[in-house]
Amino acid sequence: IESDRMELSEQGWRIIGHDPDAPPSMPLHGFLDGVPPLERERLLSLIDETLDGTGTIFIDTPYDTGRQEPASLVIEGEAERDLRGQIVGLVGVVHDVTRQRKLEWERAELEIRYRQAQKLESLGLVAGGINHDFNNILQQLLGLVNILAESSPTGTRDRDYLDMMRGTINRGSDSLRRLLAFSRQSLESSVVIDPCEVLAELVEDFRTRAPATVTLAYQCERVGDISLIADPGQLRHAVANLLQNALDAVGQRGTVTVTVSPAPPPDETAPKGESWTRIDVEDSGPGVPPTWRDRIFDPFFTTRQGQQGLGLSVAHGIVKAHGGELLLRTDRDRGACFSLLLPTTQSRPAVIPLPPPATRERPLRIFFLDDEELIVTTMVIMLKRFGVEAVGFTSPTAMLAAFEREVDTLDGVVTDLSMNECSGIDLARKIKRRHPSLPVVLCTGFSPDKDWSAEEREAVDAILYKPVGPEALVEALTGRPVKPKT
Repeated sequence: IESDRMELSEQGWRIIGHDPDAPPSMPLHGFLDGVPPLERERLLSLIDETLDGTGTIFIDTPYDTGRQEPASLVIEGEAERDLRGQIVGLVGVVHDVTRQRKLEWERAELEIRYRQAQKLESLGLVAGGINHDFNNILQQLLGLVNILAESSPTGTRDRDYLDMMRGTINRGSDSLRRLLAFSRQSLESSVVIDPCEVLAELVEDFRTRAPATVTLAYQCERVGDISLIADPGQLRHAVANLLQNALDAVGQRGTVTVTVSPAPPPDETAPKGESWTRIDVEDSGPGVPPTWRDRIFDPFFTTRQGQQGLGLSVAHGIVKAHGGELLLRTDRDRGACFSLLLPTTQSRPAVIPLPPPATRERPLRIFFLDDEELIVTTMVIMLKRFGVEAVGFTSPTAMLAAFEREVDTLDGVVTDLSMNECSGIDLARKIKRRHPSLPVVLCTGFSPDKDWSAEEREAVDAILYKPVGPEALVEALTGRPVKPKT
């Protein structure tokens, strides 16, 4: 006790990172220097209690051995007494449990990831289960809104409200697709795109929703090649999530800037000569605190009450699925910048030549089939405005019977996918056997991430995803964009 020194065995010296050939003893404070401050105070208190004869020593603590990673030690000790029972010192043992603690930490991490995977699997099952019915509901709402908009002139308050409802319906469908994209991260719809064109419309949509006191700027630097092979819908989802996050950060006043530009590869592992495109979403908000930065892309992590904590996770998953990187640059009180880095391609965006306008002696005539009566009713009404004579059916059997009688008068068929009597794919095959050149469009409430077999894709001429407007239907049937008749 009086010497204030401690002796260690050869193994003890190794555990605390000292030379085993060092002197057999060291000052107590020299040993304590490797213990973190809070644990050091606790250890000193335990030593005092042990020397007073009122306690023993047991502490589990990190220990700075001077190596790259700290060790984990369990220190046990008790009072050493002489023959008269007087306390003359301390005797104890130091256990190196570094490997054990590392294994425990790794096991805990695996358990967390496993539970997280279960959450995501459940999320995907729920989203996939309600996707079809939810999009059918949105299709009915969209049809009713479109009909009401017919009697509301542009520029009136009623028309503005209806246009806002249309945007809300589309965002509802997008939200569900984001959940599915996050749980599945499928890239079935990847094509060569120009990100400047894809994102210009998205930014404009957000600009109409942002507060008037918030500046939303968009810049596209067309220097070099910025074409991407990407799923345009998922890319929009990723940037939309970052935009919403930026708008939430600035609140009622501030600036959000979206910039598209060429960029160098994110690291040395990228193939030499490969060029990349950078999409920055920068805001003038308060920035991201250091304590949040390691968890910012974790699913369900949120700092806002009532939010799901999926926005940044979805964006991160989509970017990773495209072979890219999502990076954060932030300073306290100086805003944040999320950067999407995606590899470019030498291919150019496809330009589909439009066929010359056909000279028609009669309006376009089609059969429209869906097992939801309200969808049929609203779509038939809306198609009429586009100069299309649509005959509606809710039964595949009834439609096939009419098809046999009127096949020579038809210019196309639009069919739902999931119906009680038969699937839309089976129906399309029957139609194609009878009339191979007749366009057949499949309109479904399932997500664009649905895995279609080659045989299913070959059975139809186009696949559209609800909610869908009459313009898309006519364009899919004719190969030309259309406008409503005035």
